[in-house]
Amino acid sequence: MISATQACSSLREIKQLLIHNDTLHAVINSACNDNRYQLHIIAQQHGQALYAQLDCHSLLNSYGGGSVASTSSTLWVSDKHELVSIENDHECSRRSSITAGDLCTDEFFDRCLGVVEVDEQQHIIDCQAPDKYLISGADFYSSPCVSPDGRHLAFVCRNTPNMPWDNSELWICQLDQSGHPLPHSLLLVSQSQSISLKDGESINQPQWRNNSQLAFISDRSGYWGYYYYDLSTSTIMALYTPAAELCGAAWESGNHNVVLLNDGGILCSAVIRGRWQLHRVSSTGKVTIVAGHNHDSLCHFSQLTLHKNAVYFVAQSSTLASNIYYLNLADNSIEAALPPDNSGRLNTPPPSYLQFGLGESVSYGYFYPPTTASVAVPPLIVRAHGGPTSATTASLDLITRYFNERGFAVLDINYRGSTGYGRSYRHSLYGHWGVSEVEDTANAIELLASKKLIDPRLVFARGNSAGGYMTLCLATFSSLLAGGMVSAGISDLKLLEKNTHRFERFYIQQLLAAPYSPSHSSPWYQRSPIHFADSVQQPLLFVQGKQDNICPTEQAEHFITVLQKNDLAYDYLLFADEHHGIKKERNMHKALLRELAFYRAIIKKHRANI
Repeated sequence: MISATQACSSLREIKQLLIHNDTLHAVINSACNDNRYQLHIIAQQHGQALYAQLDCHSLLNSYGGGSVASTSSTLWVSDKHELVSIENDHECSRRSSITAGDLCTDEFFDRCLGVVEVDEQQHIIDCQAPDKYLISGADFYSSPCVSPDGRHLAFVCRNTPNMPWDNSELWICQLDQSGHPLPHSLLLVSQSQSISLKDGESINQPQWRNNSQLAFISDRSGYWGYYYYDLSTSTIMALYTPAAELCGAAWESGNHNVVLLNDGGILCSAVIRGRWQLHRVSSTGKVTIVAGHNHDSLCHFSQLTLHKNAVYFVAQSSTLASNIYYLNLADNSIEAALPPDNSGRLNTPPPSYLQFGLGESVSYGYFYPPTTASVAVPPLIVRAHGGPTSATTASLDLITRYFNERGFAVLDINYRGSTGYGRSYRHSLYGHWGVSEVEDTANAIELLASKKLIDPRLVFARGNSAGGYMTLCLATFSSLLAGGMVSAGISDLKLLEKNTHRFERFYIQQLLAAPYSPSHSSPWYQRSPIHFADSVQQPLLFVQGKQDNICPTEQAEHFITVLQKNDLAYDYLLFADEHHGIKKERNMHKALLRELAFYRAIIKKHRANI
């Protein structure tokens, strides 16, 4: 049986891959390492940590990403609010106090480019001279890349209130012989800043096919497909545009979901109605599914990295934890670059993929039945992913399996607004945040109960941040729950807008499809659970970081005061060393044990009253 220790220590993320000195390196984040991001060299089925003093974690846009890049002699690392250079694999040689991320290699000029934020303004820089900006003017920048001949620089930018998955622009500028932009040379490839969400365009991950063709991901067709812009003809052409999403929402920088192959083809991830595959597309358009054929095979492919005759990537499955794999381009065979973590390997069937509701109210989810059951119909835990513009997958999650082994069914729901289903579905939450998730959960519970797969009287919900908001909405605006666990839960939308970081400052306005209004009839008030705490009729467990500035402790404590007044059970875990969400293994372990005991107490009381 999976212990709470195993469930929490298994939470490892492989955040980035790169080739440095002809060798694969990886940035790996682990809960058992106090959530530090360490650089590892990967060779001969072994990973060795490097530069233990560094935390390879960019804080650009608060979510980071693209924290490491290299040139012929220098490794560049974003260590939170510092940019570090390491010359010839020796110790850190230079530190600049600056928040940088989205680092990338410019092979022509043998330099590292990146995006920095200074005084709430973003700029594209040459890391050798971070205080001299190459490109400025927009609110946000991403994905700078230089053409093979060094004559052009491409980048993506956006302005508020747009998020990366709303509307963005693709630009190209000419460079002089020293790699600096030529005056008045900016070329707008695709503009959608002022277009409505219905007709707009989200652009990601540009990269040069050759000196005159710039490839990029765009959802102009309704799905994130692959296109290229031809400088010589000023035209945009489709490269690969299936009814699938080739990437997810760009919360973090430095994503790589498409590799341009030397034979003119591409290798890319493809999300088809929420389910991940790996596609190889030849130069003639022939498509081969090389991974992700079945529910129990590899999924959630990321960080695709070409090296010689192989493509390295990160993937998981429903029975295997996150690992690094490589695809041999000669025969499409796949091998693990590191030994699998068998401590987390499970010989359990994959989850069932289900659809709930009809028409415009359709939603999806992964259902995990209990692996041990003491009753005919088990209690259900609904897992609410964060974001909310994000998604859950069938990847192995030992916390889910931990509850399965203790008699709980688990539903991981992709409510309306989740990614992986196209632009329209992604934006269907806008204007309905706090309402659609409740309706989708109700539809899911109705279907599962009708099939006698769960006991509808014993439904719990758990979530962090936006997932905590969904849990509070279920507890406040419905009678669906028997109890819930709220971690760093959003409850006051106006306070969230005030406290959140710059990256998300206008996100709530998008989600509510309304500018802020103090009126009690506005969605800002009506969708804030804190104003309706008296409506809660079920016990709640609050898990909170004392240093959380986004969802301060006062919000959780307000609910606790109301629960006490109404003589309702509650529990409260406050961790002095945590911020927004619980990241450290020892704290996660304590919270998981307390959550299980909390649910069991509710179930025991319910069954005693039958």
